[in-house]
Amino acid sequence: MSSPLSDPARQRPDFALVPAGDTPPPCSAHQSGEAPQSTGMRRKFADVLYIVLMSSGWLTLNILAVAGCVVVAFAMLGGGDWAATFLQIDNLTSRYLAADPSRRAQFHHHIVQVFSTVLLALVVFRLPTFVKRIRRDLAETGEP
Repeated sequence: MSSPLSDPARQRPDFALVPAGDTPPPCSAHQSGEAPQSTGMRRKFADVLYIVLMSSGWLTLNILAVAGCVVVAFAMLGGGDWAATFLQIDNLTSRYLAADPSRRAQFHHHIVQVFSTVLLALVVFRLPTFVKRIRRDLAETGEP
């Protein structure tokens, strides 16, 4: 008694439709020679799209990590107590609102510098691993 899996016609249904000894007719796209070129272009487009999407997601996560560092910094200022943390934030807010426009601009400048420095350090630290992962993923699909 043979199982359905041992029957060659059931394992390869594409060959079951062709009588023994005959070969299927070639597809018209393969005869014109356009399919391999369009497949190559499609593959390159898919790779570029993959790199863009992965990079944007990776950069977004790095920015969120820096924002998390800000939360941790405020928690440290509050000594780990959430009530004290919110008191520190309230203190910073009241001083910011009482400051003149030139001091506010200076504060903005310092905040941007600190945020950019921490982001740059995080990106430089994590970039080699990200590049290795992208190269590995692209190599698995057959494109270096």
